[in-house]
Amino acid sequence: MRHLQAGSGGTHRPDQGIDPKKAHFSFICYDLSHLTDYTKSVDTPLFRILKKALPGPYTFILPASKQVPKLLKTKRDTVGIRVPDNLICRTLVNELGNPIMSASSRSMSTWKNTPIPRSSMTNSVNW
Repeated sequence: MRHLQAGSGGTHRPDQGIDPKKAHFSFICYDLSHLTDYTKSVDTPLFRILKKALPGPYTFILPASKQVPKLLKTKRDTVGIRVPDNLICRTLVNELGNPIMSASSRSMSTWKNTPIPRSSMTNSVNW
């Protein structure tokens, strides 16, 4: 596990939670069947691109539908949709029967990984 340190000097640890006003949220879906639940209608050319690229390592930012709570939308009224190519993640989503929410930082390019000293992890990791 690693701490993420922002370029501004602040740190974020997973146990501190995520400020919804500063995070971008995405729905991790098993496939494109939930697309219309969270996005406005998608035209055929865009749907073909989505179908060709997903599952894959992409998050598509699309216009959010009215079903998406305001807290989860950006100022531009958009939402991220992901269909990962990771079988474990997709199986979890499929078994749950609903997409999973994921959050990311607004500017990941400004973050850098800072290792946690091994001594601070001895209670949670078996060496």
